[in-house]
Amino acid sequence: MVPGQSSPEVQIVSYRREGRLVPHRRRGGVRAGSVRLRPGAVMDWHSTRLREELLILLAGRADLEVDRPAGRIRRVALRAGQCAWLAPRTAHRVVNRSTAIAWYLYVTA
Repeated sequence: MVPGQSSPEVQIVSYRREGRLVPHRRRGGVRAGSVRLRPGAVMDWHSTRLREELLILLAGRADLEVDRPAGRIRRVALRAGQCAWLAPRTAHRVVNRSTAIAWYLYVTA
């Protein structure tokens, strides 16, 4: 499934087995955290490096922007209850262009 599709299903693919985020000992296992972005705030560009990332929007709306080849940016609008999977080595940022707080959870493995 491509991140940002309107379908509520999510396909999680791991570098070790399909259907699971499987921690890899050399990469630090599974990590998670939550971020609250005020209106107009940006979680600036960063990379997943060797890890994959699952981003789950818990409240509000936010744009996930992914750096594509040739410098093209793909913007994916997310609403509460939607999520996106990011492959390893994916440069991305999260932008709150709404008038409410956007709250999301990220899980990396």
